[in-house]
Amino acid sequence: MSVTLNDILSLPSLRRSTVLAGKEGLSKIITSISVLECSAPGAIYDELFTGAEFAGGEVIITAFAGIPTDVDTQLQLLKQFASVGEIGIILYYVGIIMPDVDERFLRLADSLAFPVICMPRNDFSLRYSEVICEVMDAIVRDQAGSTTFALDLLEQASQLDAHNRTMDSVLRLASDQLRVNLILTDANYRPLNIAAWPRNQKPPAETWIQRQTRTGQMPVLVETNPSIWGYREDMHFSPARKGFLFAFSETRKIDPSLWQQLLNGIQIAFNLWGQDHDRLDLSELLKAIIQDDPIRMRRLGNIYNLDVNALSDVWILHNLSGKDISPWVSPIRELSREYSDIAICEPYENNILLLPSGHVNLQESEAWAGALAAYCKEKELPLVLTRCTSLKRTSDVKTAYTDNQAYIRDAMMIFPKRRYFTLQEVAFAKQCRLLAEQGAETVSALMEPLEPILSWRDGKEVIKTLGVYLLDKNSSITETAAELFVHKNTVKYRLQKAGDYLGFHIGDMPHSQNLMNALAIRRILEN
Repeated sequence: MSVTLNDILSLPSLRRSTVLAGKEGLSKIITSISVLECSAPGAIYDELFTGAEFAGGEVIITAFAGIPTDVDTQLQLLKQFASVGEIGIILYYVGIIMPDVDERFLRLADSLAFPVICMPRNDFSLRYSEVICEVMDAIVRDQAGSTTFALDLLEQASQLDAHNRTMDSVLRLASDQLRVNLILTDANYRPLNIAAWPRNQKPPAETWIQRQTRTGQMPVLVETNPSIWGYREDMHFSPARKGFLFAFSETRKIDPSLWQQLLNGIQIAFNLWGQDHDRLDLSELLKAIIQDDPIRMRRLGNIYNLDVNALSDVWILHNLSGKDISPWVSPIRELSREYSDIAICEPYENNILLLPSGHVNLQESEAWAGALAAYCKEKELPLVLTRCTSLKRTSDVKTAYTDNQAYIRDAMMIFPKRRYFTLQEVAFAKQCRLLAEQGAETVSALMEPLEPILSWRDGKEVIKTLGVYLLDKNSSITETAAELFVHKNTVKYRLQKAGDYLGFHIGDMPHSQNLMNALAIRRILEN
């Protein structure tokens, strides 16, 4: 659903209107339109904003008939309209009922990005019904083909004042848009939030829910009233906490696509603003990033107040077992915060992904990676870390993740001594695996530099030394000797012997690249 204020300005009934202020808010999405006329402040006026339920995303039609010259009250109304989630106002009969629109009113609207649309002045022929019919028709037609209902719902809720961002508000928004009754319950079917449609009718929650809990297939006709279609779906508020979302419609079946989008929107909203939640659940945003869905990334990023384009690094803790990793997410998040500001730390496909806010320098990155590796070893967690740094585009995050999933075990075969890996090492493992899968003839050609060496009396020791020196110890003779428990001169002798045969100094690039490929592929084939 994506009808915006800007869109309705092209409708015939609004074509001659003028936007007087708040143009920055014209991209806001409309959910409904209503008429509101206030007479004067007082007890009724206070009750209107403290007791009434505003849908959010509404456009208000008014002529300020009761307060045409009371600018102070108009200003107060405008602030409260914005605070409860209304998104714009259409003024009628300016020059007839209202003498004019005060400049203070327009300045406030600009500061709130609250569009003020003025219908043609001094026109007695105007009718509220013309705009109402055309706007609602546009909303209904757009809703029928919507693929973004969940995101629209979240955007509308996020535009409410902080104290109004609740599950009651989210259900109210969804109920008004779909024109259905919605009930969110706990695991014992006790209602947590109820949104009735129409609002002045209380849904038969207890009776209806009790009957639906014994029903398998959805939707079903409600036994107590065969003209009502009923729905139920499990909701997972946390790993240890579940509940149910119920819906029933008296006019029609809910479109299956809209129903699924509603479930997604309610789930994300609960993660954001639900009861007893002390942090943001960013799993949906992470999913959008990994799936390289730019529209969802942008819109969810706005909802979560995160600049997705600034996330250049992703750290992947690959789960080598089938165990549930959810208990490890929070401790790993807390540990990581000692080394970097963490934008996202969430499970994804039973792995754990961390996205720091901004780039982490090499020294901090190595300290952080070492701490994570030590923690996983201490707790005996079957997690292997890959650092993917300086990614230029969100599409690179998707590639990094899929490559890590496919080739991390190959990287572990090639670099068995590594405590953690880099994206470049995983990419090297991918290259070697693809070469190894090209067939026996290709593999034989790649192994040619090693075959004669293996025929030497000390050939196996030379090959092992080459592998440790080039793949494990970053061409350090001292560290290679320590790893092999031999003297440094022994390492130098073996490297020189192999270099004399191959025709280049071992470690020189690019001459050593084919040798490194051969050694790496050999390790893959031996496992």
